[in-house]
Amino acid sequence: MTTPFKLFLAPVAAMLLVLSACSGIDSDSADNGDGLTVGEFRASSQGDCSWMDEREADPLENVETDVTCGELETDEDIVIRYVVLHATGGEVEDDAVIYLEGGPGGMSIDGLATVAFAWAEILESRDIIVWDQRGVGYSGEIACDDPDGQTDDNMVIADDPLASLDVAREAAKDDPFLNCADEIAEEGLDFTEYDSQANARDAMALMDELDYASYDLIGVSYGTRLALTIMRDFPDAPIRSVVLDSVYPLEIDATSSEVWASERVALRAVDDCAQDPECAEAYPNLRTRLDALLVKLASNPVDSEAGPIGPNELADALRTVADDGTIAIWVPMMIEQLELGNPEYVIAAINSELGAEDDDTIVPPSSSGGDALDPDEAEEASINSFVLYTVECRDETLHNQWESAVAQWNQLQSPAIAYDGLASAARDLAACERWPTEPSANELKRRVVSPLPTLIFAGVYDAQTPPEWADVAATDLPNSQLVVMPQMAHAPTFVSWCAASMLAAFINDPAAPVDQSCVAGTRRPYETP
Repeated sequence: MTTPFKLFLAPVAAMLLVLSACSGIDSDSADNGDGLTVGEFRASSQGDCSWMDEREADPLENVETDVTCGELETDEDIVIRYVVLHATGGEVEDDAVIYLEGGPGGMSIDGLATVAFAWAEILESRDIIVWDQRGVGYSGEIACDDPDGQTDDNMVIADDPLASLDVAREAAKDDPFLNCADEIAEEGLDFTEYDSQANARDAMALMDELDYASYDLIGVSYGTRLALTIMRDFPDAPIRSVVLDSVYPLEIDATSSEVWASERVALRAVDDCAQDPECAEAYPNLRTRLDALLVKLASNPVDSEAGPIGPNELADALRTVADDGTIAIWVPMMIEQLELGNPEYVIAAINSELGAEDDDTIVPPSSSGGDALDPDEAEEASINSFVLYTVECRDETLHNQWESAVAQWNQLQSPAIAYDGLASAARDLAACERWPTEPSANELKRRVVSPLPTLIFAGVYDAQTPPEWADVAATDLPNSQLVVMPQMAHAPTFVSWCAASMLAAFINDPAAPVDQSCVAGTRRPYETP
């Protein structure tokens, strides 16, 4: 399944242990210093985690610290639910971390154990606040009564890539997922109440409610766009520092990037071999060999038990580097072996059987409840597709143009690798044309300028939020520091202990330069014959 838009697939790990506490609620509105106000919020209940019984999962399994559960109700009658993971050490700082989940539509509370495990060093001295954004998970989840209408697997690849938008529009006319959105709107849901500005107001209300001395924002993927929105809309908020992991700037054209990002990642993985002396010696002229192999496979695919291996299958295998950056160490061998007629490594990559784990790899607590989900099931379990489309259509896609995507297609170095890039962009544009919402104001796409201390992480093989976007964001953040993680893709702070340690060091002292010496040690040697 090709994932729509740019999203962070939050891991849904199992969790453990709860101890609830109580605190008061203040229903006053908060002014952002620029005339905007946070909506009225009123207490529903505090300290009671019984609302977790609404869903089958147990978010508190494997959570080995005390927690506070709470909820706020907005003036749109949307209940925002949150959990405070309390610091595990003896000395607790008076600032707290607010985690801003990706997606949009990511289910944060389902991933409590992952947050507590990956960011354990932060949790030693600071509370971490985890909340489900409006319409997601425990915060008034938007869902369809018809199970057949829950999926967004609605991409059609046209024979002529330039005809992709016409094909996508035709497919969208009677798509069950889009029909379900229409039905939800007809039942009275106002989709325009679900966007980044609304999420920013909810985050501000949560800060105002919990009343810590100051806050550290940690956004991952879409959560970085939410962080940037908060920085823009609420410049006087009590924010001490900001972390943008896999940054999604407001001003970029995300639809067009779907055309080029996967190609750029795959070619970067090939070209990086040439920069490594041992790899370059073992696999000389790899880019030229790849180009020749793609041409050969178009007319003479390699037979395998899984079916013919042609250029699309090789492209799919190369692009798995964007899912797991460590697969890059297998890319040269993958190409060479396929030249020799051996598809073993291509098939292994497509089946998620390559990659590498070592002492730097974060392996969060595993679920105690049965077999692991396959990638499509994991995506559906961790992302609310209705919120994903609602926020992305309103804040991003309806601002973008098909002509820009075509222009990017015409500039590709290797269209065979990005064979479905235009189809992906067309699917999103056609879906958003039908989606029951309106585009946000154009000025909300403007660049964010902020003096706040900011740490930016980028994975060199990230196709969801390409590392080029980190440079865009950093331009207007004068007190920012940029960390580029080699052989990594999306969300390094959930993948690498090196990244997590730099994250914790920055939170401890946002004004100090981050020691990046551990980064070099995260490189793995290439696989050679």
